[in-house]
Amino acid sequence: MSSRIEQRDRWLIVGLVLLALVVRLPGLNTGLWADEIYSTLYAFRTAFPAQFFEFHGDNKHPFYSVMARVSIALLGESPWTLRLPALLFGVASVPMLFALGRRITTRREAGFAALLLAVSYHHAWFSQNARGYSVLGFCAVTSTWLLLRILDEGHRRDAIAFAVCIAFGAYTHLTFVFAVFAQFIVAVWVLVRERANPVTRPRATTAVLAFFGGGLLAAAMYAPMAERVINFFLHKESFLAGVSSPAWAAAEAVRVLLVGLSGGSTMVAALGMVILAGAAAVGLAGAVSYLRREPRVAGLLLLPALTMLAGAFASRGTMYPRFFFLLAGFALLVGVRGVILTAELVARLAGKTALGPTLAAGVLLVAALGSAATLPRNWRLPKQDYEGALRFVEGELAREGGSIATADMTTEIYGRYFTRSWHDVRDVATLENLRKSGPVWFVYTFPRYLARYDATLAAWVERECRAARAFPGTVGGGDVLVCTLKATPTA
Repeated sequence: MSSRIEQRDRWLIVGLVLLALVVRLPGLNTGLWADEIYSTLYAFRTAFPAQFFEFHGDNKHPFYSVMARVSIALLGESPWTLRLPALLFGVASVPMLFALGRRITTRREAGFAALLLAVSYHHAWFSQNARGYSVLGFCAVTSTWLLLRILDEGHRRDAIAFAVCIAFGAYTHLTFVFAVFAQFIVAVWVLVRERANPVTRPRATTAVLAFFGGGLLAAAMYAPMAERVINFFLHKESFLAGVSSPAWAAAEAVRVLLVGLSGGSTMVAALGMVILAGAAAVGLAGAVSYLRREPRVAGLLLLPALTMLAGAFASRGTMYPRFFFLLAGFALLVGVRGVILTAELVARLAGKTALGPTLAAGVLLVAALGSAATLPRNWRLPKQDYEGALRFVEGELAREGGSIATADMTTEIYGRYFTRSWHDVRDVATLENLRKSGPVWFVYTFPRYLARYDATLAAWVERECRAARAFPGTVGGGDVLVCTLKATPTA
């Protein structure tokens, strides 16, 4: 590669990083949503060295919790400081995707994939989420890039970096192990295929050994909390096992993708369904192309989706679309390849073969602009507006009197995080008794979780509690809802 081309790549990377940072800063300091609040209460505020020993549940992402704790210690506690590690890893994922793309395909495909990641609504959202998912995305892309370097060049330093990368990915979230398993399958396949080649076999052997090094490092990091982790996953049934099912996850994935395409507009969402169907066909074309041209690369890009899907089905009965977020970069590389091939096919059919690259570039630029157009929704709305609901009900209480009540997760969030001593509703009778003393303002969120907590209570609230106001957010189904119950006269 000439120095002139390297300079071109350098400036492109700088531009992509600046773009990614600019679109991820607005809204970084908006209010936290439920999972971020639980993480703050049970993980981020935990001091060292207890931080390395405590595991209250799968809401804790250990590596992210360590980074968030350091951020709090250095910068104080606020939404933006809790989300700072997610922001940094989210931005860093963009140049790493470009680096991976340059290794497996052309500069054009790599550049467009990185551009789409930089302006992706979903990637920006997770880069402002005080959870470990942007770390997983970074580790997935970086470990794949490192594994290819090991297989091609066999440098020991790449093997060490790879082991560290997959270890920290697993230490962030255990679902990452399923993606690593896919990488391991590919490495073993290469080793078997190259067993008679004296040049490439040692490289494949180095790659396989690097997995064991990463596994040992991950086990060492989990060791202080290993007993708690094992007990949690083996003996504690997930509260959401009947709610966040694979069927729900599939429907939610479609809904989330439509939000990214439409920015929340119902009219545009209808068109988004057509776009999703077309994108699936284009993605299939890209996947077939990778399978034909470079099977090992295809395995690294495509197989993690299958192993993670199998792992999710075999796990604790819960599944969320965000488990697959770490595959976003791979999906974009495959999708961009599919767009370029489809554009070339259309151009050939139209008898204008030379226009294929121009058509592909036009489609991809329109896709990037369309994605960027949905970003203001992410900047404008908080993930969940607990603070807006709080101001509303306390203002109404000051004007009209009565009481404020919560149930399930809202009780803990408002009680522990916002330090409000509101009434905790355990059943319908509690609400009925509160009404005898005046009007009741009932605050709740995630209706499907409330139904899981108490189906009778959820149905009664749906039927009897008059909707007062909804405070929208960007978390699916996470609008904070306030309804009112009129006072009932006492005998």
